[in-house]
Amino acid sequence: MAKFTFQLAERKQVAEATMSFRLDLAGQSFSFQPGQFVRVGLTDPPYPDPKGNVRSFSIASAPADPFVLIAVRMTGSAFKRSLADVPIGTPVNVNGPSGNFLLDPDSDAPVVLFAGGIGITPFRSMIKHAREQSSARHLTLVYANRCPEQAAFLEELEAWAKDDASFHLLATMTQPEKSKTGWNGLTGYVDVNFVRQHLPEEPAGGCYVAGPPPVCRRRDPRAARSRHGRKAYMDRRSSRDTKQPQQQRRITMPEPIIAAKEPAVLDLAAGTYWWCRCGRSKNQPFCDGSHKGTGFEPLEFKLDAAKRVALCQCKHTHTAPFCDGTHADL
Repeated sequence: MAKFTFQLAERKQVAEATMSFRLDLAGQSFSFQPGQFVRVGLTDPPYPDPKGNVRSFSIASAPADPFVLIAVRMTGSAFKRSLADVPIGTPVNVNGPSGNFLLDPDSDAPVVLFAGGIGITPFRSMIKHAREQSSARHLTLVYANRCPEQAAFLEELEAWAKDDASFHLLATMTQPEKSKTGWNGLTGYVDVNFVRQHLPEEPAGGCYVAGPPPVCRRRDPRAARSRHGRKAYMDRRSSRDTKQPQQQRRITMPEPIIAAKEPAVLDLAAGTYWWCRCGRSKNQPFCDGSHKGTGFEPLEFKLDAAKRVALCQCKHTHTAPFCDGTHADL
């Protein structure tokens, strides 16, 4: 792991109990990829920390920036108090970069980013870099905080969303009543209902989740299935020999098998049916249990009366279980 000595150039409050620290490169070359983190230390901190004088922080700046930016939730630890109190110009020891919580460089498929609180930092780096590179990839950021005053970089993100068609922001507050300025946006936790309402389509490029462990677990999109019924599989993107600054996850979506590129037109009696979502059933278009272990579950649908229906067999319809013609484009 590369070792550097940078200088503390600026610090400012970016949200309630949250500060950013800009580290000047002092003429050194420092390369990293958006989503990575660094280990930050102070040689002679004013407040020695019993847990050590080094911490891991995600990089919030973009690779093109001539500095390294980190943002820190000020929890009252001795190390963070030292960062807040040392003079501007103080040397800061930096090891890194580390981590592989990265967007796929070989894909422009749309991605959803789930951030809880200070988990916004790696995503700010990703979004800023994508803007600067005029990336064709569409990024959706779901950003949850208690109230807007606690949402770091919120105004900046809102401005980016207004002038960039490739970036969509879904900011939600779980305790908007605590805001002193008010909040007219989305409210509530990012749970199954939130995902179903605001993210009806799974992103082809998968989902990424970052934040404190309790927040990260609450926002695990594996619990949320869209109309396709696909569960999101989690791939932990972390390095075993370094300590991640927050819990971080990359989530990818399994793809169904195309059973046929035409609908099954059937005359069905009134009753309850289970439509195959995975495409593996030998009893198409109905489920036979072959989905077990695939991440898919069948879709239950009911008919109140006998009816002729056209059931999707390509498994890519947007009106499951019924055919919408998508098979013609596959």
